[in-house]
Order: sequence, then structure tokens, then C-alpha cells
Amino acid sequence: MITGLKFSANDVNLLYSCSEDGTVRIWDLRQNVQVGKLEDCSTGTPKPFCSFDVNLDDTLACCGTELFREDSFLLFWDLRSSKLLGGYWESHTDDITGVQFNPTESNVIASGSTDGLINVFDISQETEDDALLSTMSTDSSIDVFRWYSASNIACLTHIETIQLWDVSQARRLVAFSREDATSSFKRFGETDSAAILASLSTSQNEAVGVVVASRNGVTYLVTVEDNKELVVHSALSGVYKEQICKAYWDMENGVAVTCDESGLLSYWHSNSQVH
Repeated sequence: MITGLKFSANDVNLLYSCSEDGTVRIWDLRQNVQVGKLEDCSTGTPKPFCSFDVNLDDTLACCGTELFREDSFLLFWDLRSSKLLGGYWESHTDDITGVQFNPTESNVIASGSTDGLINVFDISQETEDDALLSTMSTDSSIDVFRWYSASNIACLTHIETIQLWDVSQARRLVAFSREDATSSFKRFGETDSAAILASLSTSQNEAVGVVVASRNGVTYLVTVEDNKELVVHSALSGVYKEQICKAYWDMENGVAVTCDESGLLSYWHSNSQVH
């Protein structure tokens, strides 16, 4: 199963795909062919990949694995040679559900896991102990996280909480529950406390957004304002057949894509007005 997709930051025709078969494959969309593959053959048995990322200059890739023979691995490759450079396996104790390079520092990477930890590393250091800069305990398992500035991380947990963190101090700035999210759109007559937090988004101006899908057929684009409150940006409704399960909100360009459980993909334009 494919567990991640990402376009190259420097070539729109290159697409990276990450899979549970223990490979990252590189595709040239102009020719519809595979032009590269990253894998770890050191144990003879592939380590299933849960997550991956590529740094800004397309020189380094990192994958996070499932728990494999009692260890969870962060593995690193040189993309210029497809050479496996090494890995870390002492900082997480369960599946690594997310990895993301810092938006400004190519040697800094964060990882999140179902063990509840978000770790930040400086991979220019020689050992894993020296590389570990910060550990943040969310008191839940990590669903998804994003850098929203060079020193701040936002995350969604599997118990439907939104958390914002100061990485340098390993300090939680704010935490919102699912009930907090649903109460933010009660002015629309919404009473569904079982809404799903479907995705997390960030923008270059350090904004944090969350897509919240209710069972009543409305999806809300919600922003975190001043690290203290949730504010509805837009309300999307009208075409769903089933419950929304996945979503993507491009906050920079004002568009969103949602997918419901029937497989229906919907594309939305959003702006500062609720519509």
C-alpha cells in the first residue's frame, strides 16, 4: 500500500511515492516511468515504510518505518546516488507516522510516532544521541504533524486533538479538543460533537488550519488564531455521499480537496467568506 506521495520541490515532473513494501520510488511524469528507487536491503526483509519526506534541495530523503523487530527506524538516503546513509532506531518505540524536514534548515528533521512523541533531530551530528535536539510528548499517538514556522510544529493526534508546540523549548503552546473544534461552528447550527479532524494545513505566513468534517454533510475550514482560538474560515457543503475521510487545504491558493468514504473527490475554492 502506498503510504505517501510528494512532488519534487525543484522539478514538477518528478513524483516520489512511499510504500509498505519498503521502497520509495521516483517517477518521471513526462514519460510515465520509474527513474529511481530507494530501499534498505540490510536485513534481507524489507522494513515497511509509514512515512517519508525529501529536503528542500532534493538531495536527502528520509523514511519512517513501522515497528520492525522491536525497533522503529528513521532511514536516510542520498538522492544523488540512491545510497543508504544510515539511520536512527533508539528514539521511537512504535510506528513512525510522519517525518518532515524543517522548512528553512535542511539538516533539521522532525518525526512523529504512535508512541506519542515528536522528536527533532540535527542530522549533521555524528550520533543519534547528539542529533536529538528536542522531544515533545503529546499524551496521544500522532496522526499528522506539520512545521508552521522554523521553530514551531502543529499536530493532530489519533484522539482528535490539535496541538501547537514551541520546538526550541519543547513547550506546548495550546491544545484543542474535538469538542473545541465543533463548538467553533455552532453558529451554523452544527451540533455534531463526533466530527472528524480530517487534515492539518500550514502556510508560509505561519498560519495553521484544520479541516473538520461533520456527519451532517458540512466540512469546515478552521484556522487557529493567535494560538488561542479556532475560527471558521469557510463552510463547504452540498455534494457528499458519505462521511469525509481525507482532505487537503491549500491555504496559500485558497483551494481545498476532500474525499468521502464512497471515493468521491471534490475540489473547492475558499475565501475569507463562509459559503
